Amino acid sequence: TKSKDLACSFQFFYCRIRRSNTDIAVLRIQRVNLRFLKTKNLVETLARQGCDVALVDYDGEAAVREAARIAKETGKHVRGYACDVCSEGQIIAAVGAVVEDFGRIDILVNNAGILLYGPKTDGRDPYLDYPIETWDKVLRTNLTGTWLMGREVVKQSMQFLGKGRIVNIASVGGIRST
Repeated sequence: TKSKDLACSFQFFYCRIRRSNTDIAVLRIQRVNLRFLKTKNLVETLARQGCDVALVDYDGEAAVREAARIAKETGKHVRGYACDVCSEGQIIAAVGAVVEDFGRIDILVNNAGILLYGPKTDGRDPYLDYPIETWDKVLRTNLTGTWLMGREVVKQSMQFLGKGRIVNIASVGGIRST
């Protein structure tokens, strides 16, 4: 089979992947990201370039709807799955379901992330009065969820393939002062 290039480009991310046959990509997002143009473009670009795509989202119904729309537009196998990326058990189950449905995972794009804070009100400072529970949720989503998803994709698929690609997308907010 003739090898093709897959190029995905937006703001701070450029990835060029050599592939033969159809790659299976898993895009890990959070619920609000389904509304963002970049995430939709990434899923659509992967599908239009020949990838079958599994869309993993906290809101499983939204993931299923968006996957169905993209599958209809691109003619590729695109499927949505529910998964809270803060839950190790849900990540293990979601990755297992994707491997069961698609047979393997070639590409993982970790694109889930949250930032929880509020304005300075009633004498409360959003930094100095930041609750530890909120901090823990941000770390579980942004760091632990990213690590767990990567670990499970490697454990359940990529190690058997002897290859794979993992792309971790971080927020531009991490390099911009507030």
